Amino acid sequence: MTWLVFLGSWLGVRITLLNVSLILGITIAVCIGLLARRNRQQGRETSNAAASRSASGSWNLWLVGSLGSIAVLWLAVNSYLAVAQSYSLWDAIAIWSVKGYGIAQEGSVFAGSEWGAHGLAYPLNVPILVSLFTLAGGDPLPASKLIFPLYFASLLVGVYGFARTWGMRREVACLAVLYVASIPELYEGSMTGYTNAPMTVCLVLGGLTVLEGAQASSMRKLLTGGALLGVASWTRVEGALYAGALLVSGLIALAFFERPRSKWLWALLPLVVIVGPWLVFYRLYGAESSQAIDALSSAVQAFISGQWHLGALRLILQEAIRSMVDVKSWGWVWPLSGILALLLYPRASRSERAGFLAAAAMCGSAASVTIVLFYFGSFGIELRNWLATTFRRELLPSPILLFAGILPLLASSFRGATAGLERGKRKPSESERQPAP
Repeated sequence: MTWLVFLGSWLGVRITLLNVSLILGITIAVCIGLLARRNRQQGRETSNAAASRSASGSWNLWLVGSLGSIAVLWLAVNSYLAVAQSYSLWDAIAIWSVKGYGIAQEGSVFAGSEWGAHGLAYPLNVPILVSLFTLAGGDPLPASKLIFPLYFASLLVGVYGFARTWGMRREVACLAVLYVASIPELYEGSMTGYTNAPMTVCLVLGGLTVLEGAQASSMRKLLTGGALLGVASWTRVEGALYAGALLVSGLIALAFFERPRSKWLWALLPLVVIVGPWLVFYRLYGAESSQAIDALSSAVQAFISGQWHLGALRLILQEAIRSMVDVKSWGWVWPLSGILALLLYPRASRSERAGFLAAAAMCGSAASVTIVLFYFGSFGIELRNWLATTFRRELLPSPILLFAGILPLLASSFRGATAGLERGKRKPSESERQPAP
């Protein structure tokens, strides 16, 4: 919706509550029409059908209900704290919220060039969302801070769906969701008003959906995953680099297990459609005030003169390694994922191994993009302070992708344990009680 509002405003349509409502209404009508057409088709697309059948077995209603209640309470507290602290950090105020208020007041995305900092050098997904809250009610709480907990909730729902797709029992999938929700850096990032957490949500869900679509040869899921990666690119300026890296690395990893199919290219279509217009707009109106362009230009000039900043690269790699054992920021997600992978990978099926390795490849590519971004940025920004304040936020997609890759392996392990318990509880038949000849 924000992308359509952006295109309309670029073409001269004023951003008002009526015009936005019309855009939203038309979009919803188109989506309902597509859903109705899909439901009329014979059969229903599923990914990993055998796993889905095994996931439909018995489950503990009280346990699932209790875990679900904890998740809802966790999100409610998150939402309250997000709204209560308002926009209180510099980036949240100067880059995202103030631009949204300016867009609402002037009725145009070009208001972002005067309101707030950095002109039009950043994508406008979140500022336009803030402007919609302002148009609807003035944003007095500010209710627009709910944007960030809602992205957080979307990630948890997506992780649950990914776990269930692989056949994980509902109880275990709920526990996996709560574990993701407890990652300190993610929980805090979903309240501050910075856009790293929304970008992370779109990257993770987009990458996992593309993975599902590639394994099931589902054009629908490939298009959905590509669209989510496109929205990540529409949320932060570096999102396009992360999206491209995740898409390429995940599909290359899957290619080791199965022959690449032409359907995989469908994931690229929505990504290009969303990113293309924004890049043109950025080149025309935002590049002059872009820190990214300044840092890249400085890096190129340094390379030409033979300066490689290897000391800066060493500091960045040290920070990356330190982050993996930083329990205050990440909990135990890094070591736990590594231990579980070593224990469960040998017993997993071929498709489960492929799912894990694809997610792990996405994790590695996201971490690599983070390191490269900071390396180029070191040519134009004081590195030590930037690392201390920003590196963990930029690294956020990597541990979540790695943990998500563990879920197919865990699902296989729990299915095997459950089957063993059920065999142990079942009474032997008459033929089984007869002694062997």
